[in-house]
Amino acid sequence: VTLKKDAPLGRVSTEINVTTTSQKRPSLSIPVFGQIEGDLVVTPSQVSFGVVRKGDNKTNDLSIKSRAKNPVRLVRTQSSTPNVIAEVATVKDGEEYRLTLKVNPESTPGQIKGAVQVFTDHPTEKVLTIPVYGMLVDPQAAKK
Repeated sequence: VTLKKDAPLGRVSTEINVTTTSQKRPSLSIPVFGQIEGDLVVTPSQVSFGVVRKGDNKTNDLSIKSRAKNPVRLVRTQSSTPNVIAEVATVKDGEEYRLTLKVNPESTPGQIKGAVQVFTDHPTEKVLTIPVYGMLVDPQAAKK
């Protein structure tokens, strides 16, 4: 399997259909799965907070590592949901960062669904997008 040089970063999921000379199986479908990674690698690639009681201090730490030849800086972050706050700490300047995502304790109970974007100065990987999921519940409702 060969991918196009300009294939977008992220998950790949497709099928390859093969025609055979077999009378029993004239065609086969072979599932193909993969992950195209660039110079910047986010681990884990998405965050599920699970069920969080309002007021609880729920955080998840992610690692952002650069495999680029030149140093890469994280410029800023942006959350598509007010339920998630993002903070960046430098582990090794230009090479490794820690992204801490936390549930906003002031959020209204409900579904947490969105993404956190990390903007970089990398020439081709300018925005990293991390999906975030979870459920924020009222502490009283969680006890029932």
